[in-house]
Amino acid sequence: MKNNHHVDILAINDKRNEPYLSKISDLNLLDNSHFIKPYGKDAIKHALKVFNPMKPRNTWTSIKNVAKASWRLLKASNDKYSLRDYFNLVVYAEFLYKGYDVVHSHSELPSVYFRPIVTACNYNFVTTFHGLQPVGLTNLPEPKRKTIAALAKHVFVNTEFAANQYRSIGGENANLTVIPQGIDLDMYNPDSVSNIKNNSSLEVLSVGRLHPDKGHIFAIDAVIKLIEMGYDIRYTIVGNGPLKQELKQYIADKGCTGIQIKTGLSSADLLAEYRRADIFIFPSLKSHDGFHEETQGVALQEAQAMRSVIVSTFTGGIPECINNGHTGFLVPDRSSEKIAAQLEELILNKESWPTVKDSAVITLRERYDINVIGQRLMQAYYQ
Repeated sequence: MKNNHHVDILAINDKRNEPYLSKISDLNLLDNSHFIKPYGKDAIKHALKVFNPMKPRNTWTSIKNVAKASWRLLKASNDKYSLRDYFNLVVYAEFLYKGYDVVHSHSELPSVYFRPIVTACNYNFVTTFHGLQPVGLTNLPEPKRKTIAALAKHVFVNTEFAANQYRSIGGENANLTVIPQGIDLDMYNPDSVSNIKNNSSLEVLSVGRLHPDKGHIFAIDAVIKLIEMGYDIRYTIVGNGPLKQELKQYIADKGCTGIQIKTGLSSADLLAEYRRADIFIFPSLKSHDGFHEETQGVALQEAQAMRSVIVSTFTGGIPECINNGHTGFLVPDRSSEKIAAQLEELILNKESWPTVKDSAVITLRERYDINVIGQRLMQAYYQ
């Protein structure tokens, strides 16, 4: 948008949730946004709109474009297309032959649904791989990933760890480009958020999905240990997920009133939690298969921007994001003892915090500022 380019947005679901919708509105892109599911009754209803007798000119144009696109898919003998792919030409007929210079799919699944449109129109196509879904959730089958990797001019990943992960699961021939996920430093600005801290307690924060692979139980045990040693600590965990009730019960059974779990926070409330936090714990776990691990951990950059000191586990792509001892601190995963020891060291050496915070902010501005990331993406698009 800053380069005066036209942008259309297509979402394959109808989760018009804040904060994404508010960002789209701020950019005046609501009129250019389309929420179209590629399956179910919604897809059928949208496909029928192509044949609208009230708009014969548009209908005729859509029919011609769908026929042209179908013929091109039939001639693409080096690739196979299913009936669903041809149906998707109808569902997304309004995107056929629009002259897009680049089509960017920001996750894997939309790539599959939009592939026939990209092929038929010969659009330049790029996609983003954020990492595998958590254990228990469905990932894209490897044959489909191979197809998408071959089609894409760029596959964007946020760390070298994610790049190696992608190569090992079907993307060995992909043109991988490492560009971290950026954050808006104007939004995550501690000077624009009131500090609501009103006590002398050490404020500790974690933000993330309440899932076994996030390792919250180890951080909880570490904080409980320090509280039992006499340290005045308040630990807030923000998130939702399958472990919410189990973690709440665990905290209650321990009789610890200094630890709380919060869910359903607004963007403003989440920023306030970041602003209040002295230390941010990111206790994510290494997986036993070596695949299902954090690729970047964007909450780390958000916390650093809000001037929290980071204590994270040495897992996945996190060591690429945290310079241990300089912009944050890394400890082994699955060790409440190591987390507690690092927290205690920070408590006893508060004079070191400003240097760590300043180093983290310098790195954020150089590597993770959304404006820097935007320019890197534009360079890739122009290639």
